[in-house]
Amino acid sequence: MREYDIVVVGGGPAGCMAAKYAAKAGASTLIIEENSAIGEPVQCAGLISKRAIEESELKNIGSFVNCELKGAIVHSQSHELRIEVPSPEKSAFAIRRDIFDKELAKAAMDGGAELILNSKVKHVKKGGERDGAKLTILAAATTSAGVNLEENEIKANVVIGADGWRSGIARMAGLTVTKNFLNCVQIEGQYEIHEPVADIFVGKTIAPGFFAWVIPIDETTARIGLCIDKRFSLHPNPLPFLKRILSGHPIIAAKYKGTQSKFTAGAIPIPMERQKTVKAGDGTGILLVGDAAAQVKPVTGGGV
Repeated sequence: MREYDIVVVGGGPAGCMAAKYAAKAGASTLIIEENSAIGEPVQCAGLISKRAIEESELKNIGSFVNCELKGAIVHSQSHELRIEVPSPEKSAFAIRRDIFDKELAKAAMDGGAELILNSKVKHVKKGGERDGAKLTILAAATTSAGVNLEENEIKANVVIGADGWRSGIARMAGLTVTKNFLNCVQIEGQYEIHEPVADIFVGKTIAPGFFAWVIPIDETTARIGLCIDKRFSLHPNPLPFLKRILSGHPIIAAKYKGTQSKFTAGAIPIPMERQKTVKAGDGTGILLVGDAAAQVKPVTGGGV
């Protein structure tokens, strides 16, 4: 049986940063990631601020930065608003999220954290009297085909749930989680790009409850996507909305070249008032971070 001070469930940016600082502080730390590789599958538009890159503390940014954006243009049905970046410190970057996440995981391991891939936490329970305040985690390693290989009991003083918007740790701990989400889809494809700016499109017929975007990632390719809030839409599936703007929007359809290299789908949690993200009692502790705790930017929905 393995024993740690901190077990982080989920190897995304929030989980890896939590693990990195726990390990740097001297705590024995383990990251458990259910997928076979850190950063996959990608469920992100991949646009982050320069401040976010600085706070990631990564040095080799050239390995994951696609391009630097100098501003944004917000389009409504009748108006256009240009937002210029006031200084280089305020610029944003289109990034490769899979490589970004891998670099964060590497930094956590360089700081002393351990990593287990391809393993899913099945159960979290409080230890018995002999275990004191420790939590017992039952984690199962699986093959890519979903075949269970083995189950391991892991003990921890603290469990950090960084396992995304469908957080299993939150459910196991009985923590209050949000019931509302933005449903999102995105493609990468060839696009007519004139300047390094993000285009934002608003309107209830385009993306009810949120917005659509076009993010350049090089001189000829862009990420095109949108999110919808099903509370404001008759259709909960965002894909028909994306198909509609690709084929019929007066700006997007005119610049989109019809190719598709990548498809991404995911969800953004909408924070609830008085949402409980920490459970502590008798010395045990379970914390939620990142999307599991609905820690997203209130305007853009960004989660990094």
